[in-house]
Amino acid sequence: MATGHLCGLLGEDKFEATVLTLTADADSEDFVIQAKWTANNGARELTFYIPERYPDGEDYPYGSLAGAYYEVARKSFEWESGSITRKAVDFSSPDLDQWRAVIDFNVKVTVEGTAIWIKGEGELTGASPWGKKLRQRYPFSSTQKKPLSPS
Repeated sequence: MATGHLCGLLGEDKFEATVLTLTADADSEDFVIQAKWTANNGARELTFYIPERYPDGEDYPYGSLAGAYYEVARKSFEWESGSITRKAVDFSSPDLDQWRAVIDFNVKVTVEGTAIWIKGEGELTGASPWGKKLRQRYPFSSTQKKPLSPS
């Protein structure tokens, strides 16, 4: 479990995640952020995959190796437009609890025919180790494969 925040606008509605997870790869700078919260009509989840080997401040537009997914009612919707910005990353400490990632995001998904822009920022500290399951779901960027949906 990570500490910090991930918040923003889902369409015109404000949100703030209550459960945060930062999963990182010790052998690179790939990382996955998962943010969960409950809205009026149920559970929500945002998942961001950020590939390795890009400098801080790097902008990942739609179609790049990065990925963004919005989940509602156990259905996952992949981003269709927008970008994710890797503001800062520090995975240098031997203590995973000190690992840190900061992102901004502005992505569009379509849910049941309605386009929704999701905009916000996140700053998380404390990582979980990258396991085999995540390695299969989010392959290294050097493979030049687009990540698979988290569902």
